[in-house]
Amino acid sequence: STGWCRAIKDPIVGRAIAAIHGRPAADWSVPRLAAHVAMSPSRFAARFSNTLGESPMAYVSKWRINVACRKLSNTRQGVEQIAASVGYDNLAAFSRAFKKHLGESPAAWRKRAGPYSE
Repeated sequence: STGWCRAIKDPIVGRAIAAIHGRPAADWSVPRLAAHVAMSPSRFAARFSNTLGESPMAYVSKWRINVACRKLSNTRQGVEQIAASVGYDNLAAFSRAFKKHLGESPAAWRKRAGPYSE
């Protein structure tokens, strides 16, 4: 079986997830994550996918959007600043990824999410 609990208990995948969570804006790639856990890229990608049920880069993208959602709802930072803080070089790429994951733009999500809790 795959899933979050299995993934964080796995010594390799768990370290990769911790790195992603610790530095969501890092320029992550499969080779960089594999190097972080001292494994070949192909073996790492297979282990990550088999353990968690999704590819490493799909997980990175989902985590970045998760972090962005928290920033959108809890700060007054601009969308472009939030995009950069979670690893997107440009607003258009961030907006596309956000809409792909959540079905609406970051601005629309922020408006619906309610008041800031600063």
